[in-house]
Amino acid sequence: MKKITSISTLCIALTVGIISYVFWNSREAHVTTKDNENRSQLTETVSIGDPNHTVTTHEHESKPLFKTVLAGNNVSTNFNVDEDYKHVKIFIENSGKKTIKAVMVHNRSRDEYFVEKVAPGETIEWTSFTEFPQGIEEGMYSITYRADGDNFSGKAWGISAKNTNEL
Repeated sequence: MKKITSISTLCIALTVGIISYVFWNSREAHVTTKDNENRSQLTETVSIGDPNHTVTTHEHESKPLFKTVLAGNNVSTNFNVDEDYKHVKIFIENSGKKTIKAVMVHNRSRDEYFVEKVAPGETIEWTSFTEFPQGIEEGMYSITYRADGDNFSGKAWGISAKNTNEL
């Protein structure tokens, strides 16, 4: 009986030692959380491995702008770009048989930010930073989807971020 207890104690000690070694010598951990505004946050924690266990943390945030089902012959999407989230990525997927024309306009200035044609079966991705490296103007925007009066189908969605690498 004494031999079994000694072996059990040895196994527990080895297990604790291995777990402690892995814990203190880990190099990287990733955690994804959501905050109250439904922003997706990715926090990267990188352990440098020094005796003080110095940790560097970076937060990456993206914020959903809209999700729209494209059905009919004239659909509009309205969304707001916040001051801190001026980098935008828009996806438009055409699951129908007609080409969809999408036009994005800033509501106050009436400036057109893009005019895109999406062929049947195709998906386009528009990123603001290719034309607007500092981000787009804050405020309300509209995207209008049409197919020369014909019915179309698909979906569209968009996200915004503080930095381009967060899209």
